[in-house]
Amino acid sequence: MRSQFASPSAWPPGDQCHRFISRHDVLNKTTHGAHLWCGIKQPTARRSSRAEVDQAKSPRAIDSLLSLCQFTDVNTIGRASAHVRRRAATREAIVETAFAMIRDQPGAPFSHEAIAARTGIAARTIYRHFPARADLTGALWLRLRQESGIQWPDTEAGIAPAVQALFDQFETHSGLVRASITAAATTDYPVHGSAEGRAVFKQSLAGVLDRLPAKQADQLVAACLAIYSAPFWQMLRDRGRLSNKAAGAAAAWVLDAVIASARVRARESRTVSHKGKGEHDDADNRTVSRPSRRHRPHARAAQHRR
Repeated sequence: MRSQFASPSAWPPGDQCHRFISRHDVLNKTTHGAHLWCGIKQPTARRSSRAEVDQAKSPRAIDSLLSLCQFTDVNTIGRASAHVRRRAATREAIVETAFAMIRDQPGAPFSHEAIAARTGIAARTIYRHFPARADLTGALWLRLRQESGIQWPDTEAGIAPAVQALFDQFETHSGLVRASITAAATTDYPVHGSAEGRAVFKQSLAGVLDRLPAKQADQLVAACLAIYSAPFWQMLRDRGRLSNKAAGAAAAWVLDAVIASARVRARESRTVSHKGKGEHDDADNRTVSRPSRRHRPHARAAQHRR
């Protein structure tokens, strides 16, 4: 039989979670049973017979000690697990309903109450799982990203191939992607995707961004994020009349051109910075080495004529 600690104060030092200790742990003085071994009354050799020693280490004696600081309740553990499973299932149902709403009714109002009306789950329960609208739209974004197969590039060299693969995913899930673009105005989920994308591009383009002024660095990240998006794919497909393959190639081309232009600006900015610093140093040197008036030759000649 194994037992569970009733309170954190009864845990062994350093434990951060529930531990289970058995008679075997105590008798063999394992890591989690050694501290309980000290609690067993150890008979002395002079006053105790072998029978008394065995009695002190008997299963009944050990169970009696374990019962002082532990409890065993399999039914409670089962109920707790069932509660966790029900809570997870409710949360999943809420997210799935929100996802179905933007897929099937992208222009419909989006709120906790709208989801409650569609699922039959009480609005207060939805608020308990997602206290703020941002919590709900954040979970919706994760669900949408998973379903549509959105992947972010982790290196500068991987940006162009990644956008072509992304457009292929958009084409595969075109109905969902187009619906999500329409639903963006009412669900606010793009806020989470934009924050995630900015962080990724700042990391993948760090070599270029570090050499650019802050304002131009922000412009580069914003431009890449705008190209690497579902609305840009939709514009190339619908307004540009391009096939999906051609749209992916065009997006990769534009990204390469934007990043190449940023590299040129970074070099120019660095050159101007070094040039300005050199001119400033030269001016300082000239100021320091400039002779005083009394040491100039023409000044001494004028004084001699007087």
